[in-house]
Amino acid sequence: MAENWVKKVILNSKVCVVDVMKVVNETGMGIALLTDDQGHLAGLVTDGDIRRALLAGSGLQSPIAPLMKRDPVFLRVGFSDNQALRLFSNIIRHIPVLDEQNRVVDILLYSKFCDSLAPRQSVTVRAKAPMRVSFAGGGTDVSPYIGSSGGVVLSATINRYCHGTLKKRSDSRIVLRSLDYNCEASYDNLSSVKYDGVLDLVKAVIRLMNPLFGFELELVSDSLPGSGLGGSAAVASVTAGLLNYFREDRLDDYQLADIAYQAERVELKVAGGWQDQYACVFGGFNYIEFKTEGVVVHPLRINEDVLNELEASLVFCNTRITRDSHTIHKAQFESIKQNSSQVKEALDQTREFAVEMKNLLLRGDLVSFGKMLHQAWLVKKQFESTISNNTIEEIYDLGLKCGALGGKVLGAGGGGYIVFFCPPSRKNNFVSALRQMNVEVENVIFDFRGLRSWKGNVLIE
Repeated sequence: MAENWVKKVILNSKVCVVDVMKVVNETGMGIALLTDDQGHLAGLVTDGDIRRALLAGSGLQSPIAPLMKRDPVFLRVGFSDNQALRLFSNIIRHIPVLDEQNRVVDILLYSKFCDSLAPRQSVTVRAKAPMRVSFAGGGTDVSPYIGSSGGVVLSATINRYCHGTLKKRSDSRIVLRSLDYNCEASYDNLSSVKYDGVLDLVKAVIRLMNPLFGFELELVSDSLPGSGLGGSAAVASVTAGLLNYFREDRLDDYQLADIAYQAERVELKVAGGWQDQYACVFGGFNYIEFKTEGVVVHPLRINEDVLNELEASLVFCNTRITRDSHTIHKAQFESIKQNSSQVKEALDQTREFAVEMKNLLLRGDLVSFGKMLHQAWLVKKQFESTISNNTIEEIYDLGLKCGALGGKVLGAGGGGYIVFFCPPSRKNNFVSALRQMNVEVENVIFDFRGLRSWKGNVLIE
């Protein structure tokens, strides 16, 4: 029996009205369960049933049996929340729980049932954010250029993700784990979280989100850091998305992207553009405008056949070189500040490529798109001398010889992935030739959902 009061409200059906009234008054539950001589549930009576009977002329010594409901709603031991939910109503607030012999073992109250469904302190939430491929416009999304000309970027998110799991704690302790870097950091509370070179980007997001509870956070990415796929933005976005799940005033996509940007570019002063955070949070194919007064994300309505054909034409090649995008972006910033006419002209051309390549996609002209991807890469190399190197040039030249119409290094450059546009009719020979030269080749699938978070319910302690 769950509680002592349950025993008190179980009476033999041969008792009188007054006996039931005493029990109802003592327990304050408003009901009594009536059983036969073998202890099997026979019926249920409420204080309302008794009041109506007294008003109709029944006496206190009248038998209770004629007043009881003989087929009360009940649950069997081992019932599910789903079963219980569908039995409760504005009238039914108490449900007897019976064993296989129809004996009462408990009574389920609606109030306690609601409490059992309420979020518990130990809540686990998961999130993931896609990484991105930027086709054109990268470099125009940096502050010096945005202020003078306004930047635009054409990008899409792909099936490479940063995954995060956050488990809420009952205390204020914060535990951070990264499987990518194989490290862990623990803090007594939010105020003790300090930047020290260990998971600082995650800490920056946490400090900006200012959670009022302790938690354990674990992160892992599908691609290694320094791959040129916007991985750091995905990490920041996932962290923000996990913490946003617990806010009453949920942040929208622009605000989450702003938090991810602020954490990396403002809090930690890591040089870089604006595009990655917005691509990761929004997801899909976007034409993104960057102005001093703000960012505007334009989702592109590209024909499904065109998207499928483009997906079938793209090939990723891993240079196996990790690079420091901060150094490359910093050098580019300095060139812009010094009013380098060569860099300014290259950025202007890149901006024009982004506009035109967006139009080519909307019109479905993929051949011209692939060729312009090559032109955009030639211009991108003019931003800064370390954007390309001998390894990149060897792989890129091989790709063109094997049938690609164009390609580019993703991200800031210097390493990471090269994306090629190779028509499907040439793709098998293209892939075979590159693999023979020990170049790692991968296909890509677009992601259209962006940052997402959900409550984890597959939990094993």
